[in-house]
Formats: sequence, structure tokens, C-alpha cells
Amino acid sequence: MRTPRFTTLGLKLRQTLLSVLMLGLPLLAQAFDPFVVRDIKIEGLQRITDGTVLNYLPISVGEEIDRESVQRAVRSLYGTDFFKDIELLRDGSTLIVNVAERPTIAKLEIDGAKKLGGDELKENLSNIGLAEGRIFRQSILDQVQQEIRNQYFSNGRYGVEMTATVEQKPGNRVDVLIDVDEGRVTNIKRINIVGNTVFDDELLVDQFTLREQSWRTALSSKDQYSQQKLLGDLETLAAFYQDRGYVRFAIESVEVSMSPDRRDIYVTVNIDEGEPHIIGEITFAGETIIGEEQMRKLLLMKTGDRYSRQRARSSAQFMTDALANSGYAFAEVEPEPREGEGENVVDLHYVFNPGKRVYVRRIEIVGNDKTNDETFRREMRLLEGDWFSQARIKRSQARISRLPYVEDMSLDTVPVPGTDDQVDLRVSVSERAPGSVQLGVGFSGSQGFLINGSVAHSNFRGTGSSISTSLSRSETSEVLNLSYTNPYHTDDGIGRTLSGFFRRSDALSTTIASNFTTDVWGGSVSYRFPLSETNSWSLGGGFRETALKTFGTTSDEVNAFTLAHGTLFQTYTITAGWSKDTRNRAFFATKGFQHRVNASLATPLGDLEYYRLNYNLRANFELSKSSSIHTRFDIGYSDVYGDTQTLPPYERYFAGGPESVRGYRASSLGPRDSNGNAFGGLFRTVGRVEVGIPTGFKNNNRSTRLVSFVDFGNVFNTVSDFDVSELRGSYGLGFYWLTPILGLMRFSYAIPVNNAPTDELDRFQFTFGTNF
Repeated sequence: MRTPRFTTLGLKLRQTLLSVLMLGLPLLAQAFDPFVVRDIKIEGLQRITDGTVLNYLPISVGEEIDRESVQRAVRSLYGTDFFKDIELLRDGSTLIVNVAERPTIAKLEIDGAKKLGGDELKENLSNIGLAEGRIFRQSILDQVQQEIRNQYFSNGRYGVEMTATVEQKPGNRVDVLIDVDEGRVTNIKRINIVGNTVFDDELLVDQFTLREQSWRTALSSKDQYSQQKLLGDLETLAAFYQDRGYVRFAIESVEVSMSPDRRDIYVTVNIDEGEPHIIGEITFAGETIIGEEQMRKLLLMKTGDRYSRQRARSSAQFMTDALANSGYAFAEVEPEPREGEGENVVDLHYVFNPGKRVYVRRIEIVGNDKTNDETFRREMRLLEGDWFSQARIKRSQARISRLPYVEDMSLDTVPVPGTDDQVDLRVSVSERAPGSVQLGVGFSGSQGFLINGSVAHSNFRGTGSSISTSLSRSETSEVLNLSYTNPYHTDDGIGRTLSGFFRRSDALSTTIASNFTTDVWGGSVSYRFPLSETNSWSLGGGFRETALKTFGTTSDEVNAFTLAHGTLFQTYTITAGWSKDTRNRAFFATKGFQHRVNASLATPLGDLEYYRLNYNLRANFELSKSSSIHTRFDIGYSDVYGDTQTLPPYERYFAGGPESVRGYRASSLGPRDSNGNAFGGLFRTVGRVEVGIPTGFKNNNRSTRLVSFVDFGNVFNTVSDFDVSELRGSYGLGFYWLTPILGLMRFSYAIPVNNAPTDELDRFQFTFGTNF
């Protein structure tokens, strides 16, 4: 049998020859006659199918091929990136395509790249083309190595070393191993500012987040060089000058040099300060919509003032907000400083582009698995069909954020596709556990068996109404408390609270220190009337019957009261109050204030006549996203009027414990009775300051809070007895945890300050339960 004779077409091309082919230079070593292809055979394939090659091959059976069509075929096959070698041969009228496939990556390992992240880095490399199962190309591997180096360089790690190993495996596969030695971060040895004459080096360098290496930066990364941080610092430096009138300030050059051992970085910034400029004319261009006179009232600078980029931009933002509050959701106002008449004068030109007036097409509530849509919608200050208003959106956000059953929320403005005058509002909420449940069974030598339980819910059936009930029973006492609050008793936002209570005590063991007990029952109703978004006032009334029981060890003060007024009292009370709440949320607020003034009057319709006045302040100041300052101040005063001679002992103020001054036993501070026990007083003042400590928890400042605190306060017989030197104090650490079952849990450890020898101390305190 005769061996077939093959004629080479002269097109055995490699990638280096392909570039020559693209230049149109002749590559054929010999001429050949065109021929009609009667058959096509593919040789050399391992993973790729014949059909894939034929799909990319621009030659078909029955087609006459010539030199140009063969060149196109080679280019097309190389363009697939599947092959490292391609050879076209002719056997009579049969076209033979002989290929050598590129290897695939069987395994890709990256060792040592801890700072860039393992899985995330592999995902990024896959997007480039370097991943297990993908075709291996040396050029991509080289590109990846350079990109990894650049990332390390940008993070200040100039000592990074990298080795890439490609190991051949059977089946035309390879294993790729990239071994990274990250090295140490290069530290900043010196930051030099050159060209400054107005401000000294120290002040300018203080504007940088980057810092020179010193003992103060030992526990931080501020002295570790980063290109991104340097660029941000240069922008801050430019803003520093331009906010002080230096409009023409310029950074001439930035030089970053490195020590030979790559351990130290030297940064030199060459600047041209220019001269300070004052404001000349202030003009407006475009449609101001609400009038130039109104816009000028929003300016933070006037003619003759020194120019400030920050105030120019803030003015523009105020104007943008004014337009947004009038329905122009996508308005733009740009300040443009221009050369003015005179030396060092800059004119300020504001360009207005209000766009179309926008209205709300749809409001969507998402994430509310437990709460009705209507419960959130009634807090919105915008409805479908209303003109857009940024101010009303912010008020809506504040109202929803302050709901006790909302842990977090966002309100996004979403443009409607295909229109330029409609938006959708998307309210995304994250709900917290709306209440707590407690059950307990125990035994006490003085009270026998005890059963207690409580249920509290701040979002009953998703309506936003709150209910609470607690019950405890033992052989010596019974306690029942019920309350129901509907914040929208009427559609216009008037709220109503109904409450009832019953308490019976049969033994001395359940008394307070002055050795008396009370059996009490009664109820109340109160209404809350909104005055504005943050202000409200309340009015209510109630009835209570109290039976006071004394014992042989009861104090002289209590016995004197019963001698003058008896032991059974019915009181009819009127309550009134005012509240202003600007906090950003109900639980764990980080910004805003809450003021509350309350008054209670036991009217002459009852057996006793007295009144109580209280003022409460809560103030929150955000320091950072994970830390804030929280202050609290409470003051209360009560007294009698009419025929009542002495305030009932159960209406006196007490202090000490987790709710007032931590580090002291609950209700143990203040005046003493004839038995030497705390008897309370008519005047109380307490306060505290807490500073939040970042914990690193995922929900930090949402459901947990660690604080350092200072508490102070005491109780006095009357206002005239108040003495600053008698205030008790403490300092320590506290931890709050809002749990889904037990409600708010509070732990504290306090060290008392200015305490008296007779004070009862309690350094560690722990409470849990309902707190809405």
C-alpha cells in the first residue's frame, strides 16, 4: 500500500508569525493552486469537539479556497484562543486542520495573600480569565502577577515578593501555584510640605490621615503608606486652603521616595498657596424656580467676605434642598467661581438646573413581615400623587425610625423608568422583636410558692398598638397590671392609653424599708395630642383606692401619717404633659433630644390632695458610626395642698439603683426614717453621662451597647434642703442588650463616689424585662 503524499500549504503559523501575517507580508514559502474542498479533517483535538472547530472555521465543503481564504481561517482559529499551534495541510481535495490545544488549569492555588482575601481574590482572577477549568495562557498569568503587585503597592507593601509555578499534568493540564510573600508594610518616615508660607508644616500635616511613624502610631495603621489615602489627603489639603479663600491653591508635584531596604517612605508635597480671594458679585443662571430673592437668603457668604469652597458648596446644597422640597427631586445647583474685577476678587456664579417637577407614583413597603403596611404608611408624610419633598421624606424617615419595633430602616427614591417626572419611594424596614415574655415559678420561705409571668408587645397584631400584662401570685401577695396603647385612636393621630392595676399584700415581708404595705386597685385613661412632628401634649385622668397597712415595726413617720389621714384613701387624679422628641430612633438613639414635662394632681374629689411635677431630658450626640454620648437628667418635686398635711409615704421620691444612681441599692438613698431606713423625699434630682464604646458586634448600637458612665443624684426632704455636696455619684461600665425574649437586659458595675458610711452599696447590678 502506497503511503499517502501530503502537500504542505505553507501555513504552519505560530503567534509570532501571526503578527507578521496581520501586516500583510507574504508568508507562503511556495505557491499553490486553489482547489475545491471535498472534505475537512480535524487532527490533534483532546477536549474541544470537531463541531466547535468547524463552527469557527470560515471554510465549508464544496468551497474553493485560495491563499487569502486560508489566511482568514488561520486568523479565525487563533482568535478563539483555544490553540497554541495551528497547521493547515492538503491531501488531495481534503483539507486537514492540525491543531495543538492550549492546556487547561487543573488546579489554582494562591498561598500567602492574606491581605487581599482568598475567595474574593480567586473570584477577581476568574473575571480576568485565570481560574480552574479555564484555558491557561502565560500572558494572563503575567498580567495577574503585576496586578497583585500593584494592589500591594497601593496598600504600602512594597516588599512583596511573588513566585508563580506552572506544573504540567497529564491530559494537557497544568497546576498553577502563586506563592506570595507579603512582606511588611512600608512606614512613613517623613512628610514634607514645601512652598507654604501662610500656614506652618505642623498644621498642614495635621490635615492628613497619614501620619509619620512614631510611638503614637504604634497601635494604629496611620503611619502605613497607602496611595489611596495619600490621594485623599491631598484633596483634604486643597480643601483646607480653598475653604480659607486660596482659590488658586495648587499642588505642583508629589514625590514619594523609598529607602533602599524598602522599609521607609518619604513624602514631599510641593504646593503653591496663591493669594486669598474675597467675594465679588454673586449671580444666578438658569431657572431658580422659587425666586432669586429667596435663594439669596440661603447664601452663607456675601460680597466682601473671604471666599470659602465649603460655604459655597453648602449654599448650593441648601438651594438644591429648597428645590427638592418644592418637588424638583433631581435639581442640580453648581457653584462656579470666576475671575472677578479687581485684584484677588472672585465672582461666584450659581448655575441652576431644576429639571422637571416630580411627583410620587408609588410607595412600597418591604421587609415588614410582622407589621401591616398601613402601620408604616400612616407615618409617611408623603402619599401617592403628592409632589416630591425632601423635607417630608426626612420627616417620614425620622418617624418610622423612632417606632419601637423598628431596628433599622431606609427610604430610597427610585426614578420610574421611561419618565422624568415620577419617582417611587421604597421603604425598607428591619423589624426588631416587638416584645418580651417572662414566666417564672419559685419558692420563698416568707412568701411560699410564687408564680409570675408577664407579656409585653409594642406592635400588637402588626397595628403599632402596644399591650402589656403582668401577673404574680404567692401565698402572701397578688399583683396584676394591664395596659393598652393605641397611638392612632383617631385617624388624625390622637393616641389613647388605658390601664388598670391591682396589688394585694398580706405580709410584712413584701414591704419597703419603713415597714408598711399597700393594697391598691384602680385605672386610668390618657390621650396624646400631636402638636407637630416632634411635639405633643397629653391629658388624662385616673382613679385609685389605696389601703395602707402598718405593723409593730412601722416607722414613726408612717404612723403619724395614718394618725392624721387614716389608712384607706380614694384619689381622683388629673395628669397633663408635654413632650418633644427629635431622637433618630426609640431604642439606642445616637442623635437627638427628648424633653418631657409631666404634672399630676390628686384633686379635692378624693381623700388626699397633692401634686407631682417631673422634667426628664435625654440628649444624644453622635461621635462616630460606632460611638456616641448619651446624657440624662431628671428632676422631680411633689407636695401637698388643701387639707392634706403630709405627702403619702408611697408617693415620695426615691433614688439609687439601675434607674437612677448605679452602685447603690435600689431606693436606698435620701432621708432616713425613725428606723434608720430610706424614707424618700419631696425633691429628687439625678443625672448620668454615658459614652458608647465600640464593641465590633454586627448590630452595634442597634441591639447592644457597651458604655462607660458617670451617675449622680440624690433625694432631699424639700427643695431648700438641696446641697450639691450631698449628691451621690458613681462611675463604671454598663452593657445593654435588647433581647427578643427577655426584653432589655442591663448589666452594670459601678464604683461609688462621695458615698456616706450609712449608704447601702451594690456595685454589680442586673435587670431585665419590658422596656418600651
